[in-house]
Amino acid sequence: MLPKVFDMGEKVVGKTYKLFDGQYGYFCWETIFMENLEVMVFDISSSILAGRDPFISASLYSDLRVEKFSIRKRISLEIDLGIEKDKL
Repeated sequence: MLPKVFDMGEKVVGKTYKLFDGQYGYFCWETIFMENLEVMVFDISSSILAGRDPFISASLYSDLRVEKFSIRKRISLEIDLGIEKDKL
């Protein structure tokens, strides 16, 4: 499912360049995954909504890299890793 979601993300960012000067920074989709594994996006925010919480270890994606990291710290870690691997 991730390739499909990444493709959707690239299309959203591409569309922002057609509508205005592009999407800078991270953004958040509120989604529903249907029984047939289709993804339905019902809201797009120009922020990480869960990032308002200082620590959200109840969320599985926040603990993928380091336990008890906030979303902002996790994003920083991923950016650093992208720079290190020259894949940013």
